[in-house]
Amino acid sequence: MEIRNPPGSRKEYFSLSEPEIKVDAVRFRNEGLKVSFVNTSLLKFGWPGSEPVRRKPEEPAAREKRWRPKRRFGTAAWRTSKGAPLRPDHGRGQGAVFTGSRVEDPATMLPRIVDVLGEMALAAERQKTYLLIENEASQNVATSGSSPPS
Repeated sequence: MEIRNPPGSRKEYFSLSEPEIKVDAVRFRNEGLKVSFVNTSLLKFGWPGSEPVRRKPEEPAAREKRWRPKRRFGTAAWRTSKGAPLRPDHGRGQGAVFTGSRVEDPATMLPRIVDVLGEMALAAERQKTYLLIENEASQNVATSGSSPPS
């Protein structure tokens, strides 16, 4: 199964401590369930220095309230480097990550995505974890092809 949030919680598994994760890991094991990967919201936002395309115009005050990329960006890298939260069964884990909210020309973000995810992948590898890129139209890597969707 794929997991994201513990039942009854708004927190994501990747943000929990290892002792908190162990509780559900034991329960899953006792119930004969295996976790295929941990779904996360890691990097699913505008990255510092980028300007995501907005479908609707946005007032500056609303943008300022929503826009906190530096804090969220650093937290995402830190959480992935911990590794254990992406291994709910304490074996080799897999965690989904994103590639930043889509900008006007996503190709301009590709070198940065490679750098960021490359660094995160090295940290994840040390923790026996694989990173999976979640591709969706709202992100800079929207398809597995080299061209963005039209």
